[in-house]
Amino acid sequence: MSIPPSVIEIRRLMGVARRELADAALEGLSPDGSFEHAYVAALTAATILIRAHGERIHGVEHHRLTFVRLGELVGGRWAKAAGYLQHCRVRRNTSMYDLAGSVSAAEAQDLRLQAEQLLTEVGNWLRSERPALVP
Repeated sequence: MSIPPSVIEIRRLMGVARRELADAALEGLSPDGSFEHAYVAALTAATILIRAHGERIHGVEHHRLTFVRLGELVGGRWAKAAGYLQHCRVRRNTSMYDLAGSVSAAEAQDLRLQAEQLLTEVGNWLRSERPALVP
């Protein structure tokens, strides 16, 4: 079942992703904290693409399924990014639930850069393919 996206929804999600990226770059934040914010930004960017296709993912394993779907959409354009984000999902779960300090500053920075790139690419795709949804 298709659930039509709205420009208001996309605008709000873009705002969340931008906020999370800004928070990920805050000075003095732990690598775990920075990684978590960058992860949410990437998850939100993937969600924007999924919503632009009229789909919604929720429920058990929605993070994993969101990244699976990211890798499938647009002819697999973001399959490599989706694989990387699946790895980050596992790292994030370890950091959040099992072992504080398990993420390095380099890993956090890499995820932040990847999330920024994904958000930019999704924004460009929206402008090209779904201009009516561009805030």
